[in-house]
Amino acid sequence: MKDILKQWLEAQRRHSEGELSERESERVLTALFRALPYHAPTVALSRRVMLELGFAKPRPTAAAWGARAVLLVSLLVLAAALFSLPTLVLRVASPVGHLLGFGLSAIKLSAWWMAASVSIWRTLADIGHLISIVVATPEAMLGLALTISTGVVAFCLLYNLAAHDRSSRYADSA
Repeated sequence: MKDILKQWLEAQRRHSEGELSERESERVLTALFRALPYHAPTVALSRRVMLELGFAKPRPTAAAWGARAVLLVSLLVLAAALFSLPTLVLRVASPVGHLLGFGLSAIKLSAWWMAASVSIWRTLADIGHLISIVVATPEAMLGLALTISTGVVAFCLLYNLAAHDRSSRYADSA
């Protein structure tokens, strides 16, 4: 190794004095590089570099595999529960269903009486229904779309004007 290094230094000296051509000097340098031992980076270093650059995805750890296993088992239990749910509902639903139906009927009846007792809600519902009929026409939808588009354009222009005003106002302070 030392001999090849001495040969290269001698070739460089001779090249600088003009005794040796550049091609011969390069040949000696190539021989020096071939004599050098090859030290490749470790796989771990290469992996970390690729992860840092975003070309590789991190390997899942044991905890991640455990979490995946728990998720898989949970999904399997959920699937089994969904398949057995109709049978369970049919067995339990008949006695509980009557009680549940009675409770829901009572809630529905009380809500109906409350809505009927407050007539303003019915008036507001009628007004909302009329507005929905008017707005559902193509002409009204076009007008609404034009109004919204005009508002969006106005806000964009206002934003650009304010940004330009701010940048020109504070340009001297920088």
